[in-house]
Amino acid sequence: MSTGIMPVEESKRSLSQADIHGVLDLPAEYTNTAVQGRMGVQALERLKDDQFILTCSFHYLHVPITPSEPNDSMCKAGKMPVHQPIGDARDNSPYTTGKEIPPYNNPEKVKYMVANYNTFVTEIDGWVGKILTKLDDLGLRENTLVIFVSDH
Repeated sequence: MSTGIMPVEESKRSLSQADIHGVLDLPAEYTNTAVQGRMGVQALERLKDDQFILTCSFHYLHVPITPSEPNDSMCKAGKMPVHQPIGDARDNSPYTTGKEIPPYNNPEKVKYMVANYNTFVTEIDGWVGKILTKLDDLGLRENTLVIFVSDH
């Protein structure tokens, strides 16, 4: 039985986005992105006859970066390019102290991050497309302002 308590040695280890990857054992229609997207489409159906503001906030691209199938098979880590300079100390970045950030300097970990990022962007893009299609189907596109923003 697992207690959920990590041994001290393991808890001292700092995990990053690059360390947390894999395939989510959940059908694609139940991912956070799919549920959010479906809720957006359903909200348009309910709100179509009135003025409305609709926010669809897609959580992923945040850790854990674990896409489900068939999305995971779209981009495989081993086939991802690693752009240079991978060893950039980011001296000019306001977010670092000029020190190298180990996970982001490891080509194998960077491949996972790039693959998973591409997979999630593709999944979100598909759901945004379904929302836009629903606007068209309901005859709302010409009188609706759509704003797409990202925190990254």
